[in-house]
Amino acid sequence: MRYYPHLGFVLGLVLVLSLGCRRNTAASVNGPVHPPQLGEPSADVLAWFARGITAEAYGDVSEAERAYRWVVRLEPGRPEAHEVLARFYHEQGRFEASRAGWLRSLELDATRWWAHVGLYRIAVNLGDDGAAEHHRREAIGLGGDAALSDLGED
Repeated sequence: MRYYPHLGFVLGLVLVLSLGCRRNTAASVNGPVHPPQLGEPSADVLAWFARGITAEAYGDVSEAERAYRWVVRLEPGRPEAHEVLARFYHEQGRFEASRAGWLRSLELDATRWWAHVGLYRIAVNLGDDGAAEHHRREAIGLGGDAALSDLGED
């Protein structure tokens, strides 16, 4: 059986997705109306996510991609969904597709330090020192310094 060093990260995302954010249903009549936060992911999303993890573990890259794309299709407003697909694309060496996923995650939530770590890793792989330094600084500023230390980049 193959060892998958990213499996811990993926399982961590399962926890994040399963916890989700509670919907904000309280609204003030006189105050500003805020859009509700994302609720817990549906059972379908978690099933597709688990299917992707399983397919990846067995080396079925096309099925894993299909499953992760369904996660994004079912939860397009959830940054974590885009991060799952971005991480998968990075692992496959598809850096432009990975970059698009990380950037979409940041569009949805600019505080996602993990997205900056992903963009940092892409920039390093592509030899873009300026972008790597930018995303390293952003990740540290948002609290991702431990993740960068794990990559040997502190």
